[in-house]
Amino acid sequence: MRLSLRSALLLALFAGCEVAPVAPPSSRTDALWNEAKARPQVLGGLLFSATDDAQTTARAFLQSRAAEFHLDGPGSELTLSTTRVGLAGTYLRFAQQQRVGGVTLPVFEGEVIVLVRDEVERGLTERRDQEHGTRRAVRAVNLEHRDEASSVVEHGDLGAAMAITHALAIVDVVAPFTSEPVATRGVFVTKSGAA
Repeated sequence: MRLSLRSALLLALFAGCEVAPVAPPSSRTDALWNEAKARPQVLGGLLFSATDDAQTTARAFLQSRAAEFHLDGPGSELTLSTTRVGLAGTYLRFAQQQRVGGVTLPVFEGEVIVLVRDEVERGLTERRDQEHGTRRAVRAVNLEHRDEASSVVEHGDLGAAMAITHALAIVDVVAPFTSEPVATRGVFVTKSGAA
C-alpha cells in the first residue's frame, strides 16, 4: 500500500510539469569518399530539408551540391526513372542522360539514388503541421551507381542490326532467342572513364 501511495504522490507532483522536448536528430553527416573520382560515393545523415514533395526536395538537394557531386557537366542531366516507397522513406532513382550531337542519350548504368523521408518536428501540433505542410529531408544519397560521362565523343553509329551482330559475337550466342535482341543507343563509360 505504501508503494502505491508514494507513486500517487509522485504523479500528483509531476502532473503540472511540462516534459522537455526531445532533442532533434543529430545533424552529423557520414560520407564514404571515392578517391578515384574525387567525389563522395555515399552520404548519409540529415543532408537537406524542405517542405516540397519528395522529387522536388531531392532535385533541390542535388542541384545545391552539383559541383561537388560532378553533376554539372555540359549536356548532362538527371531524369527520374523510378520511385519506391520503403520503410526508411522514398527512394528516388535518377537516370543520367547525356546530350551528344544534338540528341539526348541514356548513360548506361548511370544512376543517382536519393532517400527522402518525411520528418516529424517535435512539439508541433497536428493543426500547425497542416498549416505549414510536411517537412521532408534527404537522409542518404548513393552516387556509386553513376559513371561520369563528361567528355563524350561520338564515333559514329553502327546501326541497330550491326550492333546486335557485334554483341552476339562477343558473347558467343546464336539463335533461336526467347525474344528478339534490341539495340538501344546510349553512352557507355569504361572502367578507365572513357565514354
